[in-house]
Amino acid sequence: MNSKPNTYTARDVVNRFERFVLNKSSVRLDLRAYDRESYAIDRNTIRRDTRAFYKVWKGIRWRNEEDLSKALIEAGRWAFSGRLSFSPESGRWEYCAGQYQPTEIRRAAYHVAVTATTILK
Repeated sequence: MNSKPNTYTARDVVNRFERFVLNKSSVRLDLRAYDRESYAIDRNTIRRDTRAFYKVWKGIRWRNEEDLSKALIEAGRWAFSGRLSFSPESGRWEYCAGQYQPTEIRRAAYHVAVTATTILK
């Protein structure tokens, strides 16, 4: 079995993080599981978490991609209990849901970005 090793650059790590976090399908709510009030609460939580993520992300996205990718990978190991982490084997970001992924993923990304900001200082 000849499988070529997975190669990725610092730019890939950063771009894949951003794409993974901002992917609309990762925050799609299952309407069948909600009444009107609960749906509105979760939808607003996702919006707040998205705004918080963007605010932090704008502050670090401009950084050197090599440094930023290392900081994101390190932050992913322990921020938000390590649920949002980079897998070097697959070269992708992965999320392990605690309760319900749509309501958690942007909050996890926010915590990873905040921790990466601390690492970059």
